[in-house]
Amino acid sequence: MNNKFVGFCLITLIIVSLLLYPLWGLQLIFWSLLFVYIREKLYLRKTPRADTFFLDLIGFGYPLLEIVIKVFIIFNVIPYSWFWLNRFEHIFFSMFMTLLLFPLFVGTKRKPADYLLKIAAVVLFAGTMNEVFEFVVRSMQAGYSLRSGIYYSDTVYDEVMNIVGLFLGILLIRLKEQGIIKRSPRK
Repeated sequence: MNNKFVGFCLITLIIVSLLLYPLWGLQLIFWSLLFVYIREKLYLRKTPRADTFFLDLIGFGYPLLEIVIKVFIIFNVIPYSWFWLNRFEHIFFSMFMTLLLFPLFVGTKRKPADYLLKIAAVVLFAGTMNEVFEFVVRSMQAGYSLRSGIYYSDTVYDEVMNIVGLFLGILLIRLKEQGIIKRSPRK
């Protein structure tokens, strides 16, 4: 994909997200900047097209999936489904973040355990910062008591889902490294 098309798509996704749910729009801006940075770094390394195709799929797939989940939650498409949909949000965030960060470490002379641990640290830190951000935003809402933060179980569920997503991402990376997951060549 050429850079103008990538930019147009990301800006469109950001605008839709900001209109739908402003806080998610802010997160998508962060995601887009990270995606563009990693994509450009790969192009500078002259990475084969197959790898950039996979990266583009991750870069656009996650925001689109997240927008669908947000629509389902905000408009209560499936009544009372917000609890499970929120769990899926965190699984997908961690899984896609793991897959997005992976290309930064490809080509290094490190053992897989070394770079997977670094990816895990970054992904779990990002998930934790997301939870802190959510808590701060909710604590600013009218009628919210900071004492209820002690009983804020959503954070625990979300952190566990971040770990599940991280492991799914690592599993997909390992399957790709071993050649079990392959992308069919374009004709």
